[in-house]
Amino acid sequence: MRRIAFLQKTDKYSGAENIVITIMKLLPKEKYDCIYVSLDGGIREVVEAEGLKFYAMPNAHMKSVKAAIEHVKPDIIHATDYGMSSYAAMLHTGIPVVAHLHNNVPWLQNPLDPKNLFFALALPLISQVISVSPSIEDEFVYRNLLKNKNHVIYNVVDLERVKTLSDSSELLAERKYEIAFLGRLTLQKKPLLFCEIINKYKEINQNVTAVMIGDGELRSEVEKYIEENNLDDNITLMGFQKNPYQFLKNTKLLLMPSEYEGFGLAAVESLSLGKPVVCSGAGGLKNVVTPECGLICSDINDYIGEIQKLLTSREYYDQKSKNAKIRASQFGNMEDYIQRIIDVYDKCLD
Repeated sequence: MRRIAFLQKTDKYSGAENIVITIMKLLPKEKYDCIYVSLDGGIREVVEAEGLKFYAMPNAHMKSVKAAIEHVKPDIIHATDYGMSSYAAMLHTGIPVVAHLHNNVPWLQNPLDPKNLFFALALPLISQVISVSPSIEDEFVYRNLLKNKNHVIYNVVDLERVKTLSDSSELLAERKYEIAFLGRLTLQKKPLLFCEIINKYKEINQNVTAVMIGDGELRSEVEKYIEENNLDDNITLMGFQKNPYQFLKNTKLLLMPSEYEGFGLAAVESLSLGKPVVCSGAGGLKNVVTPECGLICSDINDYIGEIQKLLTSREYYDQKSKNAKIRASQFGNMEDYIQRIIDVYDKCLD
């Protein structure tokens, strides 16, 4: 029996946390003892609701990481954050560390950024690396340090789970929307650009409806933009939702103007429900979204043009909706995904 400690920095539930929980559920229980290690908070409820073990750290400092490792005594540390991966490696515990990288953060391109330097110093002590798209290694200025240890493993989506949750009878609002935003309200996801695009499209269709699913530090700025531009009847803020898929089901398309993305999990989830994705193409999005199931946009006019086509041409929309489900199916092979994760663990212990 191998004990795996999944080391996380946040107390929130989002894309990376979703993937960790998926891995924990997929690993054979007779061979792996999995423990989710992170700050206490909303994530504990989600983890324990899945019947999984949870260990709470008081904070995300190196001392707390050390105490957690000493308590859990894992055979492998699977860290899904640049900082947590670096901390675990720098502790020199002798326990193999797998760094699971979910974002191609901008500082990867800056050789003098302190976070980049810290991660680069830790990399020789990290056993294996999993990156969710080729863009992470491509944009990493110290990519030579990843040689022979980086494995590109695209995230997997439990398509049946998404479908089941989208059909939930606990729908909080029966209202249908045309355009959705799904993600944290952070600079990375560009929620203000989303609002700007809706505001611009309102010039074409003053009755356009959009829903924003997620919360974050830019919430007040988003609310201010909506108020100042008289978008209260056009944009509905739903905040964080444990089951966002019931809202996605009631929309026509997903808009993702992200600054950067490691993989683009929300895009695959949306495609699986037959919702085309109109996006920036940042990071891993360009490996997910194709012209057949959505569009990668270079400026606001591209966004407006594609939204207009999708919302006014039934034939155009239906074809992209059909292709969306086909595209999503390519990211739903759970057995292959978990075997590739297990292969990485085997390399650590070898």
